[in-house]
Amino acid sequence: MTWDDDRAEYDRMLARLEGLRSVSVEVGVLGDGEGLSDRDPETNVSVAITHEYGDPARRIPQRSFIRAALDRDRDEILDRMTTEAESVIRGRDPEQAAARVGLYAEERIRAFIRQGHVRPPLSPVTIARRPKGTTTPLLDTGQLVASITSAVIRSAP
Repeated sequence: MTWDDDRAEYDRMLARLEGLRSVSVEVGVLGDGEGLSDRDPETNVSVAITHEYGDPARRIPQRSFIRAALDRDRDEILDRMTTEAESVIRGRDPEQAAARVGLYAEERIRAFIRQGHVRPPLSPVTIARRPKGTTTPLLDTGQLVASITSAVIRSAP
C-alpha cells in the first residue's frame, strides 16, 4: 500500500465520519396522532406526555419512563453510540448506524417499563380498577410500550 492509498482511505474514513454530523435520532412515542380507539380521542403521544410529566389536575403523578430510562442507561447508550461510530469508520452508512442506536434506545425504554422501574408505583385504587390486576405502571395494555419508536433525522450537511 502506498502513501496515496493510505491517504485516500484516510479521506474516505473522514468523509464517513463527517456523515455522522448530518444525522440525529429521535426516540420516544413519536406517534402519528391517531386516537387510541374510535371511542377514545386520546393519542399514544398524549398518554406518554401525561405520564412522562404528570397531570396534577387529573391527579396523575409524573412517571417518567423516557427520561428516566435514558438517564439510567446513559453509559450503555453512549457505548452503543461509540460502537456505531466505529462501524461508520469501517464503512457502515451513518444513517444505518444512527438507526441502530435508536433501536437500542427504544429497547432500553421498553425494558425499563417491563422490568417495573417506573415510579411511583400504582395506587391500590388503580390496581383494583385494572381488569387483569396488573401492578406495573404503564404496562396495562402494552399499547404505550408498543408505541415507543425512533426515527433518524437527516439534516443538511
